Amino acid sequence: MGKYEIFFKNQNKIVYAEKGELLSNICERGGYPLDLVCGGKGTCGKCKVIIEKNNKKSEVLACMEEVQEDLSLYLTKDDIKKDSQILSNGLKLDQYNGSIHKREITIEKNNLRHCGNLIDTIKIDDNTKISLENIKKFSELIGKSKEIVVVYENEEVLDLTEKKYSQDIYGAAVDIGTTSVVIFLYNITNLKLMGVYSTINKQTSLGADVISRILYAGNEKGLQQLHGKIIETINDLIGEADKELGEISDQIYKIVLCGNSTMQHLFLNLNPENLGTSPFVSVTQDLVSGKAADLNININKNAKFEFLPLLGGFVGADTISVLASLGNTEKNRLVIDLGTNGELAIGNSNQYLVASTACGPALEGAGISCGMRGTKGAIERFKIKDDEINIEIIGDENPIGICGSGIVDIISELRDYNFIDKTGKLLDKEEYIAKYGRIKLADNVFEIDGIKSFMISKAKDKMVYINQKDIRQIQLAKSAIVAGCKILIKESGLKEEEISEIVLAGAFGNYINIKKAVNIGLLPNIDALPIRSIGNGAGIGVQKYLLDKNTRKLVDKIKENSKHIELSMNSEFQNEYISNMHFE
Repeated sequence: MGKYEIFFKNQNKIVYAEKGELLSNICERGGYPLDLVCGGKGTCGKCKVIIEKNNKKSEVLACMEEVQEDLSLYLTKDDIKKDSQILSNGLKLDQYNGSIHKREITIEKNNLRHCGNLIDTIKIDDNTKISLENIKKFSELIGKSKEIVVVYENEEVLDLTEKKYSQDIYGAAVDIGTTSVVIFLYNITNLKLMGVYSTINKQTSLGADVISRILYAGNEKGLQQLHGKIIETINDLIGEADKELGEISDQIYKIVLCGNSTMQHLFLNLNPENLGTSPFVSVTQDLVSGKAADLNININKNAKFEFLPLLGGFVGADTISVLASLGNTEKNRLVIDLGTNGELAIGNSNQYLVASTACGPALEGAGISCGMRGTKGAIERFKIKDDEINIEIIGDENPIGICGSGIVDIISELRDYNFIDKTGKLLDKEEYIAKYGRIKLADNVFEIDGIKSFMISKAKDKMVYINQKDIRQIQLAKSAIVAGCKILIKESGLKEEEISEIVLAGAFGNYINIKKAVNIGLLPNIDALPIRSIGNGAGIGVQKYLLDKNTRKLVDKIKENSKHIELSMNSEFQNEYISNMHFE
């Protein structure tokens, strides 16, 4: 009773649903998750699908449609959420200096003092910690063999085994992004990177950005669902490693993680509601460690986890990881991690000022008419040459939308060719011809749904365009970034000539055309100051933390010597925000 049949017509599959269940949930259960950019609030329109009830077809928002009867669903491959381009920089180190290590020990009773203590043979020193469980295991092993192998974390015994059954030991470094998750798996025995495993964060099915997830966590069972999604994502990636490398998960003894403040709360199953309202406080900003088994992570039952510390507000462990990746240096840098929430830092490892600024989701393709993540079919490059449009598409497929790097290119090119004026206004066809003369591309400007738009491409009846509202969204995002940078520079007291470079971190910063980003004012234009992208800086930093104790000391130093600036409380931020709105 109350069960309805949902027929996925194009996939030839039936999924049974409860009365009142959301169609988006049914799609996910069926193995066809949709891209709920707005977190299921019915505002982004990215989950529009065609359904058929009583021989009548209609278009509905899957996140709002409650099932009340049997229906057919026409789901195309473009409707289903796709894997994004994910940055996964691995490290090459010559020497391991981490906290996990093992020792081979031979127990010779003849060498023990009279009435001595057998457990002393596996102690590193008087501070060595050994759990009762491992004391029992030790007592069993010495009855079977004289040769045992002990796995330690620093001075704590994690596990023991007979030497003949001993295997290599592994460690994992995890970068939990709002959109994607990357695991770097290392064989600690020989310091070999065994694999990099990445996927979309399963939490995206419940909300595309941190604000939507904070709100979702406030619903009944919402926090448990979000926590379960990130653990499931990590376990799926560990499962991939098992399939590829041969059941090595039980040999993983350490997992180190970083992520923004919201991701930290959801991973640890902490209520993030106080991050959603002023004064934006965390449950804890400290480094958090414990047993991985307590969070149901599918690795060795004795393995330990550590989640790197936060720096304040929305400046999280991913930012401290980025700063740690730059090393222990006195070179002053302006560091920018672009995304839905832009994290900023200025200074060096002796003193950083850090802040975050809400860019909105436009830079990642959300909230844009034809916006999408950096997946197959997304326009990632755009250039006008000889009155013709040249585009590059991820996966060399027909274009179905525009990702963040493509949006930056489009705004820059349309600005250079005067289709967009300095105020951000998109000129209509008549205005453009009157001011700049007749060119073929002027025909690309027309109204779509009553809004001035510029057509980028049209293939197989799929039109991709950018409109006036989209341009305004980019103006808001770029103004927030540059205004935040200017405030941090001023608060730091550094002169421009004292800053050695601007460093971009993250996927968006890696893929954008830097010159075009400067051209539209997304990045600060400081004379003679080089700008470089370091790719997944958070991933690099968390790997160093796993493999090198000195990076742990550096993280402690950065945490102690960093000062968080709340931009919304800065009296000059709003003025800078408004004054940087134009495309100068």
